[in-house]
Amino acid sequence: MKEKEEREERERRDKKVMAYLEAILLEAYYEGESHLSRALTRLDESLYNIVSFDFDFYSLVVILHQNKLIDFKDLEDILSRMVRDTSAYNINIYYLFERIFDKKPELRALKTLILISGDKKISFENGNEITDFIIKGER
Repeated sequence: MKEKEEREERERRDKKVMAYLEAILLEAYYEGESHLSRALTRLDESLYNIVSFDFDFYSLVVILHQNKLIDFKDLEDILSRMVRDTSAYNINIYYLFERIFDKKPELRALKTLILISGDKKISFENGNEITDFIIKGER
């Protein structure tokens, strides 16, 4: 029973993180260059209201920024060598990219994605702040 609950919890977290990631990818796809603050406006209200205090959101942004330029042509190769299901929860952006691309095939036209640190900040109502990263995507 515990394994099933853990799997369900991982799936809930995956779906939430996928929504954050999808908002960033959609911004890159449709705008080419934009900001994280614009991507956040693509979230539904319930997610938008929790993003400012959600550790998974901050973790995702850090992971994307630290990955530098993400080249999607390498996605298949990376996924073929990756363990997909672990007992502990870690954000696996490559697995989530694949799930998002399966759900929204038009996003496969993106060749690259990068988050670049800028001077602007996003200030949330609860006082938390995050860099308003520049989102760049190339088709």
